[in-house]
Amino acid sequence: MKKKILICTFLKITLFSVFAQQPDLNFSFEKLNTNRQVVGWSGYRYIVIVQDAFEGKNAAQIFTNYINLPDKLVLGEEYDQESRGVPFKEKPKGLKGFYKYEYGDNCNGKDSAEIYVHLRRYNNVSNKSDTIGRGQLYLGPSASYKLFEVPILYNTSGEPDTLAIEFLSQQFDKTVVCGVPNNRYFTIDNLSLEYTTPTTEAPNLKSPIKIYPNPVHNTLQLSWGENSVNQLIIKDTMGRILHKIAANTEGVTLDTSTWAAGIYFIEFINSSKEVLTVQKVVKQ
Repeated sequence: MKKKILICTFLKITLFSVFAQQPDLNFSFEKLNTNRQVVGWSGYRYIVIVQDAFEGKNAAQIFTNYINLPDKLVLGEEYDQESRGVPFKEKPKGLKGFYKYEYGDNCNGKDSAEIYVHLRRYNNVSNKSDTIGRGQLYLGPSASYKLFEVPILYNTSGEPDTLAIEFLSQQFDKTVVCGVPNNRYFTIDNLSLEYTTPTTEAPNLKSPIKIYPNPVHNTLQLSWGENSVNQLIIKDTMGRILHKIAANTEGVTLDTSTWAAGIYFIEFINSSKEVLTVQKVVKQ
């Protein structure tokens, strides 16, 4: 009997130490502090908890007043671009969750919510954090909860030590003058990390991607230098494919004069049909 008790005690200690290695990410936003702030998350200005949840009791909401700068909700404490996030040593294939994004007429303009995921590792030589993997997604308006999925692409086989997640409510063009209030409400709930299949290794960009002018009125210049780009895919804020353009040089010129005013996203695709990067363009 004494031997059995000792074995059970050892197992309990071992399991506790394993699960204690990763922090509680509070992906359901159910845990609040005494000030009703989300435990483990931080943000700018108007981050509130609402009971209009997809699942459970609470959801996180970014309220952006039409006269303010963009607002965001980030995992952990954000001191600067390099130090944001929480300790994390896994390599998930993506982030999933549910969102709503509601706003007024935006002075007849368009707007988007944005999600960024970064996995980083501190480099003792450069005294900076290297990006191990990243993902980004742009979301259009939705009055009801919709599923989103952010694939994470890795550019190295190393193990990360930090996970950073950022939800951003973007700002419309303040040069447009109108008297219509344009408050935005970006509601997020029921997040989860996906591990079901191995992640795809994304190639490194050999040189910067250049897009100008941005915002654009008529002619848009795209240049990708030494990067091998075979195709451009242009999508709207709802993810619908509007144009597919073959590319076999170091850049192209696009006539956007017939495009409707709003936000567009350009995917740069290589010969292996991998997405090198996604760039946002504002058409005025």
